[in-house]
Amino acid sequence: MTNETNTAILTSTGSYTFFTFRGTRLKFRTSPALRKYVNVKHWDHCYLVVDADYTTLGITEEYIDITDVL
Repeated sequence: MTNETNTAILTSTGSYTFFTFRGTRLKFRTSPALRKYVNVKHWDHCYLVVDADYTTLGITEEYIDITDVL
């Protein structure tokens, strides 16, 4: 497989997060205080550990279970 087929993208706009992988795009609500995702630390079987930058909390470690979104 090429790197393009193995690349996942995690972005946020307003109070929504978008997770894209292999042609599938998931959209789910997040806090409107979320500025951006700073770092993806770990991804294993639809479970993400990320650093997220919030206007109210600063940079905080977050856990996202994508199976809940599916």
